[in-house]
Amino acid sequence: MPINPVPLSKKGVNNDQTVLNKKNSQTMIDFMVKEPIYTFKDMVLSKETFDKIQDALAIFQYRDKVFDEWKLSSVIKKPSNLCLNLYGESGTGKTMAANAIASQLNFKLLQVNYADIESKYVGETSKNLVHLFQSAKDKNSLILFD
Repeated sequence: MPINPVPLSKKGVNNDQTVLNKKNSQTMIDFMVKEPIYTFKDMVLSKETFDKIQDALAIFQYRDKVFDEWKLSSVIKKPSNLCLNLYGESGTGKTMAANAIASQLNFKLLQVNYADIESKYVGETSKNLVHLFQSAKDKNSLILFD
């Protein structure tokens, strides 16, 4: 089920939502950060799909224990981030799953359309991407390219 958030203006920001603005010489990009609205309890998933998602999340959630306490970092570099590619037809729950993942990891959700980041001006797209990832880090947010 797709989620269609309403774009916020600075005046429309409330306590659980934040709009991050970026001004550059060409455009202004608003990154909307919001609290996740779904959990895995709200979803109907096959056991196989649910288990695959939980396995990926466990690597991220327990990385300190595994890599620091159990000293696996002496053999393998400790991962500092997690990247999941959710795919499927429109309306199958990819955005809902992203909300549930953010909820489980105690992250906010920063939903962005790549077309909004892309620029025809040389160097602007990479600056926009750097700003996006820095904003997500600063706001403890999961990035959803929708």
